[in-house]
Amino acid sequence: MFNILMNWEELKAYFTSAELAQSQFDTKFKAGLLKEMLSDNKNYLFFESAAPVVQEFERLNSLFQQTKADTHELYQQIFLHQKILQNRLYDAKRQKKNIHQVDFGVKFLTACNKFLQQNNNAEAHLEIKNVKERCMSMLEEALSQATCRLTLAKDIFESLSKLSPVIILNQISRPMFSELPFTHHAGRTSAKLEINTNTCLLSVGKKKLHLRKMDSL
Repeated sequence: MFNILMNWEELKAYFTSAELAQSQFDTKFKAGLLKEMLSDNKNYLFFESAAPVVQEFERLNSLFQQTKADTHELYQQIFLHQKILQNRLYDAKRQKKNIHQVDFGVKFLTACNKFLQQNNNAEAHLEIKNVKERCMSMLEEALSQATCRLTLAKDIFESLSKLSPVIILNQISRPMFSELPFTHHAGRTSAKLEINTNTCLLSVGKKKLHLRKMDSL
């Protein structure tokens, strides 16, 4: 989507030329259809609104596809993403913003203002209002999907995040052994596993403290 947006004018020129150059009806019709879509200002505004949202979802997807992803960091990222979407649509009191207060993004609003400057009439203002309403619906759906996934994964992520090195190696705030995930699978060996785990974590903590002292010398 981002690449299409960045090459919008070039694509419009290409399909305009392709429509004129083609003799076959089917190919000519398809080229003309794409040219008309690219010539429609509403479609350009939709792309300006949706592209940043899609990019952010793609960034999150790439984080989840890592082979050595930090679960704690993943949870923080998806939580932050959901919070940003929420702030675009709702105020600090969790009241839904009216359409004039919604954060559609600077590039989208700039494109809307440019369109209104070029077409300063009632029809253009109504067209922009309709575009904003549809873009607002898109943001609401994006927030709904992000919230749904965060709610379903919340307990799992919070549990797995306790195994993150940032959390479990913290000598002050690390969770108790009983709070760690999957300990119920240890069965009768849970007591021995708890001792070994605590011994290992204490040993790591001492080594980290020793390294810090060495660095300070």
